[in-house]
Amino acid sequence: MHNRCSAIAPLSLALAVEMDASMLFKYRNLCDSSKNLCPRTMEIIELGRVFIPSIEKLNDPFEKLITFTTDQSISSIKELASAENIEKAYEIDPGLADWLKETYEDCKEIESQTQEIARLYHELYEAGIYSLSEVNDSIIMWSHYAKNHEGVCIGFDRKDLENTGNLIKVKYVKKAPTELTKTNRRSPAKYFHKHKYFQWSYEKEFRLILEDTKDKHIDFPAKIKAIYYGAKVKPEFLAQSLPRIPKGIDVYIFKLSEKDFKLHPEKINR
Repeated sequence: MHNRCSAIAPLSLALAVEMDASMLFKYRNLCDSSKNLCPRTMEIIELGRVFIPSIEKLNDPFEKLITFTTDQSISSIKELASAENIEKAYEIDPGLADWLKETYEDCKEIESQTQEIARLYHELYEAGIYSLSEVNDSIIMWSHYAKNHEGVCIGFDRKDLENTGNLIKVKYVKKAPTELTKTNRRSPAKYFHKHKYFQWSYEKEFRLILEDTKDKHIDFPAKIKAIYYGAKVKPEFLAQSLPRIPKGIDVYIFKLSEKDFKLHPEKINR
């Protein structure tokens, strides 16, 4: 079997242990469209800086279709239920007057909810979302997010991420959430961004939700514990990137199983 590491002497490979549950993983391209090392990926590896995308940049088009039901005729109802009309209604029918008073109070409540919805939308769309997975050996995700197994998968310290208080586990559902409750009003971004359509469940996603960070580069709040090269990584990109990985980070390369549809990591001793 051809060994893609053969061009990088004097590297040696060792059998790796099973996937480490103390990490969460980010799949990344290793090269860009110009056939150079991807600057954004290398910035993560060398400097620990990441780009936090906004909801508009996520690949699921339903992410930004969060909607709430509101009454569009509030102003006309409030005009109908004005104090002057209520006073006139008492002369005609006290029951009608009471109904108008209740309607007026309902309109004030709906108006308050509408303002609250505007606040929620602001928080939802200003939040930055960094997606991670609890698995590093997904054949599908290597194909989708790491250039057909030519990229890398970066393992971040899970405890560091949990300590931020902003890490959520995605819940896969068949119906999008739209209900406003006291609980999700306190943290709308964490609530609504934790739900995805059930067909995405293979990603086993976790998300870091950071307020007011959308489309910004930040120092990531978790250290890198390991980096995994894809089974089809180009030897030249492996050779260029490997020396730039900081010391203390374990490095692996995935190999294709000869017996089943599985990826097996082998450690690179450097």
